[in-house]
Amino acid sequence: MAQNAEEELAVDDLCHVIEYFDLSISRIQYEKLTELAGQLGVADIPQLIDLESSLGD
Repeated sequence: MAQNAEEELAVDDLCHVIEYFDLSISRIQYEKLTELAGQLGVADIPQLIDLESSLGD
């Protein structure tokens, strides 16, 4: 999706998958995801911020 100029949708879908399956992501994974979203220009997606509750160690 990101390659087809649908960056926001790609990040949003990934966040929904993580939330739906109640996956735990590490702080490093979360930071990489937010960094990538920033590079794509979509760092302000609310679902990305909501993932903080999914952080494991």
